[in-house]
Amino acid sequence: GSQMKLKLLYPLSIIGVFLGGFGGGWVALSQILSLPMDNLSIVGVTMATVGLAIMIYTLSTIRKIDLIIEDEKK
Repeated sequence: GSQMKLKLLYPLSIIGVFLGGFGGGWVALSQILSLPMDNLSIVGVTMATVGLAIMIYTLSTIRKIDLIIEDEKK
C-alpha cells in the first residue's frame, strides 16, 4: 500500500516544485518588467499557490509514510 503511494507522490512533488518555481518566476518577471497585474499574474500566483500546496502535501505525506515504514519494521 505505502509503496504504491510513494511512486505516485514522487512525480506529484516534482510537478509541485515545477509549478511553484514557474509561478513564482512568472510573478517575479511581471514585477521586473512592471507589467500590469492582470490575468497573467493571476495565473502565475495561482500556479505558485497550487505548487506550494502540492509540495506541502507531498512532504507531509512522505513524512507520514516514513513513520508507517518505521512502525512496520518493529
